[in-house]
Amino acid sequence: MLQTIFDAPNGYGLQLDWRGYTVHDASNVMRRFLNYLPEPVITLKYQSTFKNTLDAVFPTIEAKIDAYQDLIEQLPTSHQYILLYLLDMLCLFSMCSENTRMDLSSLATAFAPSILSDPNDAMNPARYKEAQRVLEFLIKHQDKFSMPRYSSLKPNDDPLTQQQDNSRLQQELRQPILYHTAHIRFLI
Repeated sequence: MLQTIFDAPNGYGLQLDWRGYTVHDASNVMRRFLNYLPEPVITLKYQSTFKNTLDAVFPTIEAKIDAYQDLIEQLPTSHQYILLYLLDMLCLFSMCSENTRMDLSSLATAFAPSILSDPNDAMNPARYKEAQRVLEFLIKHQDKFSMPRYSSLKPNDDPLTQQQDNSRLQQELRQPILYHTAHIRFLI
């Protein structure tokens, strides 16, 4: 029922009355949405790099965080926004684990397949565990990652293409998921 409400083009659940639903209901709808994206939030092109960065040796934890920030900035802009909003939301969920019964590790376990899933690793428990560990690290340090800045976006020399890119970006940023993360925060 809830999924049907969010799939309906007349607002995509915008006017949903959340009374009677739990944070777990919202979480399930969110995971379904993420699972049906054409590409994972962390795109296939960067998944190995995200996983390899976790075990790489860095002089400080800040250097590792900076390495992840650089990787995040290489993702398509809409993926950057969605990833950072999700990390923020999952961190909020983990801070309310007494209500949600989902600690950091449990959240990483539940959402790793939706955020950092490579179909080639579907039957490989070790690679799944790596994805979970990466997501745990990202959630734990989410407050140190910054949103993409328009000035840091790669400019295009062709004004027409740049205008089309800007229009596409604005459409991507209006996707229902971004609005609904605010509603999910309300449920916690």
